[in-house]
Formats: sequence, structure tokens, C-alpha cells
Amino acid sequence: MFINRPDIYSTTVLRSLLKTKHSAVLVRPVIDRQICNKVVAKRKKVSLYDIRQCNIDKLRWWLGRPTFDWTPVIACDSVTTMYSQFLQIVCDSITDHVILIL
Repeated sequence: MFINRPDIYSTTVLRSLLKTKHSAVLVRPVIDRQICNKVVAKRKKVSLYDIRQCNIDKLRWWLGRPTFDWTPVIACDSVTTMYSQFLQIVCDSITDHVILIL
């Protein structure tokens, strides 16, 4: 048996008194249960977007419109700032125009 937390659990393989090919695996906590509860990993919530071609085309149309205002990007004097502004516009457009999968 594979356990990826040897600091929390210990395993022991036991054989039966009867003649058999099978073994039993005993898994026991090494430390107190209250301490184990503090070690629980926090889950990270991730957003998944529907990236089918129809949604990518909608996003491409939205960003490629002649009336789209790219002034915040063009007005920057630093490439780093320009790139940050560009990423912010693209991220906002993805959030607004691509379907979020729940």
C-alpha cells in the first residue's frame, strides 16, 4: 500500500493463520488525531472556461473590433506597464465574454 504521508500514518502487513495468498494491511495514525486535522491541505478554487471554438471566436471578435479602446495600452511609456495593461484588458474580456464552466 502506498501512503504519501508517512509522517501521519504507519502501515503494517499482516498474514492470516490460515494458509492463503492474501494479506491484510493495517493503517494506523502515528500522531494524535487533533494534530492531523491541523495538517489538512487547503483547497484552491480554480476557474475553468469553455474554450470551444465558438467562444474563442467571440473573444477574438470582441478584441478585434475597430471601436475597441486600446488607448490605455498605447498611452503607456514602459513596455512592462503596456504588457500589464494588455493582460488586464484580455483577462477582463475573458471574464466577461467566455462562458465559465461550473
